[in-house]
Amino acid sequence: MGRMAWRAYPILQLLFTVLGTLAQSNTEEIRVPPSIVSPTERQQLVFVANEKVEVKCIATGQPAPSYKWLLNEHSIQSKSINFSESTGVLTFPSITAEDEGLFVCHAQSTFSNGVKVTSASGIQEIRVGRLDAFPTRTNESFISTEGNYVMIHCDENLPKYYGPITFKWYTVHNQNNIEVFPDERKFIDQGGNLHFSYVLKSDERAVTSPYKCAMSSVKAHTIQMGSNIALFVTGTGPIANSAPKLQFKTPDSFLTVEVGKNAQLECVFSGYYASNIPSETVPKITWFDQNGRAITQGGRYDIVSNGRTLTIMNVTEDDEKTYRCRGSNALGAADASLALNITSPPIWVQRLESTTVVEGKDAVFHCVTRSAKGEQSPSQPNWSLNTDQMGSTYDPNKYQFNANKTTLTVKSVNKDTDIACFQCTVANSVGMVKDDGCINVIKATEIRVRPAAEQKVMKGDVVDLTVVASTDPLYAPNLTYSWIFKNVTYTGDKAPPYVTYDFVNKLAYINTSTLTDEEFKHIAGLYRRVISHPVEAIHVDVTVQIQFGPREPVVAAPSFNYWIVGLFIGISLIIIVIFLIICVICRRYMQEGTYPVDEKETAAGLDPEKELKDSGFHELSRADYNDLDVKKTPVNFDFDDIPLGEGDDESFSEYGEEQTRFNEDGSFIGVYSQDTKKPPGQPNPPESKV
Repeated sequence: MGRMAWRAYPILQLLFTVLGTLAQSNTEEIRVPPSIVSPTERQQLVFVANEKVEVKCIATGQPAPSYKWLLNEHSIQSKSINFSESTGVLTFPSITAEDEGLFVCHAQSTFSNGVKVTSASGIQEIRVGRLDAFPTRTNESFISTEGNYVMIHCDENLPKYYGPITFKWYTVHNQNNIEVFPDERKFIDQGGNLHFSYVLKSDERAVTSPYKCAMSSVKAHTIQMGSNIALFVTGTGPIANSAPKLQFKTPDSFLTVEVGKNAQLECVFSGYYASNIPSETVPKITWFDQNGRAITQGGRYDIVSNGRTLTIMNVTEDDEKTYRCRGSNALGAADASLALNITSPPIWVQRLESTTVVEGKDAVFHCVTRSAKGEQSPSQPNWSLNTDQMGSTYDPNKYQFNANKTTLTVKSVNKDTDIACFQCTVANSVGMVKDDGCINVIKATEIRVRPAAEQKVMKGDVVDLTVVASTDPLYAPNLTYSWIFKNVTYTGDKAPPYVTYDFVNKLAYINTSTLTDEEFKHIAGLYRRVISHPVEAIHVDVTVQIQFGPREPVVAAPSFNYWIVGLFIGISLIIIVIFLIICVICRRYMQEGTYPVDEKETAAGLDPEKELKDSGFHELSRADYNDLDVKKTPVNFDFDDIPLGEGDDESFSEYGEEQTRFNEDGSFIGVYSQDTKKPPGQPNPPESKV
């Protein structure tokens, strides 16, 4: 029994250690900086005038962030614009052109220590869909001959507009606007100009029924009409056949396109070939890349308007090349070249990425951009800390930049002071980009219970493999334990052979007393305990060596946790208190067994002291045993000599003695009070010599 207790003691000690560790509460606050989920990129939002508009700003963080919207980098003062600090919704009850501008959402979290961390959204350019009127200009007239090419300009100075627009052409007849629809001969380019590959007498419009260019805006729910344009056509009879000739191609202003947008290339050829099929009367148009490969419909290419328009969707820098359009008919062919220029605001090479860092380590942010090929390099980044520009006031020992300020290093971060969000802004000749990234700091994983690194054991010993760790409460639910033993990994509730493992409490040991000699030989080796979560991974190694023969002296490991001593002292104090309580209870029971005579007699209305005096008892001197005439026979108090049936509980009546009298409660108080005075005529009893 003693040996079994000795074997169980180390396991019991391990259990107390683990339970004591698990009982300790983690008072660390969970902190997560705000991170804006939407909107993250710059965009233009166009709305219909006088409608109710809501723009949402959504951010995560702990504690939950509050929101604030800025207009043109200032606090919003307009009474017609409001936002919710709790939901982040920006509201325009009835939006007008006066409410337009550049809006940015700030999400801010405040921690228990008073530190405030702020994240910023992408710029939201909010506009009201509108289309201004055409500028006033004098009426124009064009004269041409039937069969010739004609182009009528919409307007060199188009009206200002927000939102998508479409160009249309009308003729006026009896004050009614009749739309001119594009066909094989007629084409409207992206600048709004009307082209005739060849005109007919039927295309003629006098001053009283002129052509008019129109712009239509869906968002503005309006159409604006341009000035009157007359077209006079001289008839010549049958149109003569003619070879294709380039008359129009997309101007350079439309050939510069930003990365990610659509490029629209256009070619218009004159030429005529008589045919009963209208589409065959005009030149056929085909497209080629700079390597001479034909471009066909499909994929990122869209060819419309009888081949006059090639659209390249979602252009990239690789689309910057020279394209060729060719118009051909039975009489010949003509070619034109169009050089597409792809440009862009700064293009991200390395964006700011939010990161989580263990306390004491460095955090690194990158803000690296470039311009499109052939464009001027971007400017040096401008940095902000929690939306405040990092000027000359920041600590250069804490915040360190590289030479061109594309990399920021935050040195030796601290959870209480260094959780923050950073913003960087970069610009070039085309535009500006802005990014936002935050740093979160967590406490390092701490080993709370660690076994001896080297353990030499003999058969019957207990091998301690218990490892208990704690980490920042943010990642405590994600903390995982695994084993590596002899190149085999054990995860979850699995453990190496012969290891007793409590998956819940992490108690782990090998009780070698239960192993055979052969099994005992296989427990030797390196046991690696890996503790990890998504940010950090650490390990604890235990080397187990087995021994046969005499036991070597074991030196106690110096890494004993002193709080365990306190735990055992506390348990001992509890046991002492329980013992004292038991003693007090026992003493009370003993006191209740002693009969309080004086109290009982006094309670019965008697005077014990007076009765004692009246009884005639007096103090006697000790009797002289030598004067006794009768010699007493020595009494043997061996209870075995008492005959059966003659115990203490037998009645005295069989000895001729008078039956005793007691009260119901077992006392004799007051029972003999009448006998304290002897009856008359009886002599006083002789004095006792005992």
